[in-house]
Amino acid sequence: MAASSSVRTRKSAANGTVNTGPATNEAESATRSQLAVAETPVANPADVEARHRRIAEAAYLRAESRGFAFGGELEDWLQAEAAVDASSGEASRVVG
Repeated sequence: MAASSSVRTRKSAANGTVNTGPATNEAESATRSQLAVAETPVANPADVEARHRRIAEAAYLRAESRGFAFGGELEDWLQAEAAVDASSGEASRVVG
């Protein structure tokens, strides 16, 4: 069986290609970090706050429905977060 070899491409980010493999120096590492930050979507703070309020309200209603029994707060929040994100399609969009 023939040994497989990996091929790495190192082209400049200016031409739109992405470097693969580990950075070879500090400058390349810094450039990659800047590109990653530039490509990260940032949510409107008002949208993040509104999402947080919706999650808090849903978590409260979940806690209320179980009689505010101690120990379920995290599960209430996580389930509420999943429900809010699923209902608004925000799970993959919101950063923050």
